[in-house]
Formats: sequence, C-alpha cells, structure tokens
Amino acid sequence: MGAGTANTIMQGLSKYSSFLTWLLVGALVVGVALASISTLYIREKSISTATTTCPTTSTIATQTNTSQANSSQTSRQAYICGNVELYTLWQLFNSNGITMKINTTICNFNSTPLYFTSMAGTHNHWVATGYTAIYSASQSLFTVYAQSASYPNNTQLLALSQTYQWNVNWFGLLN
Repeated sequence: MGAGTANTIMQGLSKYSSFLTWLLVGALVVGVALASISTLYIREKSISTATTTCPTTSTIATQTNTSQANSSQTSRQAYICGNVELYTLWQLFNSNGITMKINTTICNFNSTPLYFTSMAGTHNHWVATGYTAIYSASQSLFTVYAQSASYPNNTQLLALSQTYQWNVNWFGLLN
C-alpha cells in the first residue's frame, strides 16, 4: 500500500469520524429529549388536574387527584382556592400594627383549610413583617397582622399600605 493510498484512507476516516461524532451527539440530544417527554407523560398520567374558576376572576380553584403507585394507599383530593385582598382592607390595630380580616367564603371550604399568604405592592412592602402568620382561621375567614421595625407608628404603616397598595395574596389548601 502506498503513501498516497494511506493518506486517502486517513482523510476518509477523518471525514467519517467527524460525521460519527456529530451523529452520536445528535443521538444523545434526542435521547435526553425523549426521556424528558416520557417523564412528563408519566407525571401527567399519574396526576390529573382539573381547574375551575371561583366567582371572582382573580380567584383560582384547583382540584387535584393524585393516584398512588402503592394500591394500599388511598388517593387524596386536595382543594386549593385563593384570591388577592385589596390594600384598602388594612385597618389600624394597635400602636405599632395594622390588621386585615380576609373573607374566604368565595371558596366554599367545607372545613378550615391551611391558609398561606404573601404580600405584593408597588414599593416598600418588604419592611412589613408578620402578615404570613394566620390568626383565628375558620372555613370562611382568617386574620393577619403586620408591623414594621422601620415604621413603628401604626398610622404611618397604614398610610404606607394605602400609598403603595400592599395587597395580600392568599390561598387555602384543603386535603
């Protein structure tokens, strides 16, 4: 075999080597994509979710039915419903705090759910503390309080809540 033939063979292998490398990379990418799609499909099959809307457009209720892999476990249905309470509902509480009573009757809970809250606003709502603590929870109402070390005066805190629209986001989870 001559030197020219060996060079031709090496060039051919070099072309095929590059082709095989890209072919393997492509196959790997396709394999990862198929694995991801399969995982999502399996999750979707094991969790069926139906979404309905409560009477208010900003309220979302979700009912989830999770099927268990172990047949000895019972399946649960969780009911989630929430809303946004407007900043105009904040009231003076004591010398350094404000309070809001949150009416949850739009969700029609049949017992007292677990309530969760967060706060949104246009500015300075990060200074408020305590609004995630739930008080006097029932199936139709709960209360939150807020205070601030930066603004210890309740009238000043109430003015900030109104000026910067400190809305309370909430949802209830009923198992």
